[in-house]
Amino acid sequence: MKSKKHLFKEIEPDQIGEQLYDLLAQQLAPEIKLSRNEFNYLYMFLITQGYLGEQVQTTTAKAFPTVVTLSNQFMRSILSENVLVNTQLINGDALWQQLLCIHLQLTSFYIEPTTFIRPKQMHFFADLYPAFDLTVNRMLVTLQRQSTFHLTKNMAVNLYFSYMFALVNAIPPELMRDQVHICVDFSQGALYTNYVIESLNSFSHAHIVIDRQLREETDIYISDFQSPEIVQPQIIWQDPPTSSDWSHLADVILQTKHNKLHELFPDHKPLMKDGGSHEES
Repeated sequence: MKSKKHLFKEIEPDQIGEQLYDLLAQQLAPEIKLSRNEFNYLYMFLITQGYLGEQVQTTTAKAFPTVVTLSNQFMRSILSENVLVNTQLINGDALWQQLLCIHLQLTSFYIEPTTFIRPKQMHFFADLYPAFDLTVNRMLVTLQRQSTFHLTKNMAVNLYFSYMFALVNAIPPELMRDQVHICVDFSQGALYTNYVIESLNSFSHAHIVIDRQLREETDIYISDFQSPEIVQPQIIWQDPPTSSDWSHLADVILQTKHNKLHELFPDHKPLMKDGGSHEES
């Protein structure tokens, strides 16, 4: 990796940068001279932290081979892990831009985080997005094995969240192999069925797909009557669901997701080492 000093010298401020330089020079006292090296340092900081907009940030990121290499490596990983039903429908541009921004910060102005650094906070996302958890952990292990990077525990955990947020924002539930199909069918009629479906939409971040009719792909069947003809796990609510009912459903959903991932990757275990693990506090 190039030294920070050399990195900043390569930045050539665009028109916005030149305007910012002139504005700062005018605001400073006459005896204070703003050197180009000082401004380039400040300008790079503003870019990497996104203060000048995502377009400037991603354009700058593409100028650094290490940033592009890491972003390509992550993209290849998520596209080849067999966790997506259809790789052609992924919002690749959005994911690519977010990865560029993440890796630009990592390789230049990385500020030691003070939030999103506790490994225990990862449990929620590991349970909710086990397929993403697999990809993210493998990328972190790859970074930890490269001599040019020294990931502290806090850095590794913070990167975990950054990668996870990027994946969740760019990949819709219907593209995931661990998506959970839920059929909702109440004898009370469409009105109550729709109420339950709308309530389930709050679980949309859990890669849930609602089936209006029982299908071969259906994983969970929710109704007010048990049916001996249905082989899928059945959730029976003969009264409006309570908080404990919703909690039980959430447990069934998470277990279903992990079962699906285990079928795809029987040997998968959380791979974080040195930089943190799911068991640490």
